[in-house]
Amino acid sequence: MERMVKKNSPNTVRSHRTTCSHLSIFSAKLRRTLEYTDFTREWKNYFAEYLAEEVCLADSSVNKQLKILKEFLADAADHGRTPRIDIKGWNWKFAELEVLALTVAEMARLEALEGLPSYLENARGLWLLIAYTGLRYCDAMSLKPEHDKGDVLQLVPKKTTDIAATIYVRKPARMLLNRLWKGDLRPISNPKLNEYIKKVCEQAGIDELTEQISYYSQTSRPKRKPVKKYLRITCHSARRTFTTLSFAKKIPLELIMQATGHVNAKTTLRYNQNTVAPQVEVSRVAWGEDEAV
Repeated sequence: MERMVKKNSPNTVRSHRTTCSHLSIFSAKLRRTLEYTDFTREWKNYFAEYLAEEVCLADSSVNKQLKILKEFLADAADHGRTPRIDIKGWNWKFAELEVLALTVAEMARLEALEGLPSYLENARGLWLLIAYTGLRYCDAMSLKPEHDKGDVLQLVPKKTTDIAATIYVRKPARMLLNRLWKGDLRPISNPKLNEYIKKVCEQAGIDELTEQISYYSQTSRPKRKPVKKYLRITCHSARRTFTTLSFAKKIPLELIMQATGHVNAKTTLRYNQNTVAPQVEVSRVAWGEDEAV
């Protein structure tokens, strides 16, 4: 942990501390300390089931904890603290949770919203800045005037430190950037932005009923429940909105990837939610059905 603080981002350090905490509590539950020889496939299954069933982590979170644990064991072997442990198969099946994007009409309602309290107006501006640029939350909150090259933003994303992102600055993004440089737009924490943007979207009438699917444990079926859309909007929804609307505008994949900083086309394509409208349009033409019918 001491070595990690010196070379990793605060978010990465927090994630590893969380894993360490889970291990400590699990060790106390077993009523004995953990040795390197304890880390067997059987132990992994027991630990993962504990995280899923007792801690009630979603499957994706269980998988993340195992991934961090594998990194720790590999590091321990690299430093000669233990023989290399066989961690093949140390994963936990999970389905990616759907991240919703706003439609053009919903974006228009959000953009036109007025009369908000100052803290919600600030959150609206920050969220729209991410939606206009496609930046990750951490990169948007760390923007500096030196990244502003006029027509474009140029920066190296924190997650992919060897690949620079180049982002076209749209007119509405320019207005928000100017507010940011003047201090009128103030960065806030990720949890606060996630909390406030839900209130903003509620006031904007983004309340379409959606189906939320949650995945818990490997044996139980996914839980489905109807949820109003504004309750599912997060910081990451802004980045997905950028990608989805960029695809809708026929911007080439490689240019979208330049903006998002993705190195894998599959990742970028997964952000694209333009699936229903093209299917309807193509199907109507194929079946010769008039739109008014």
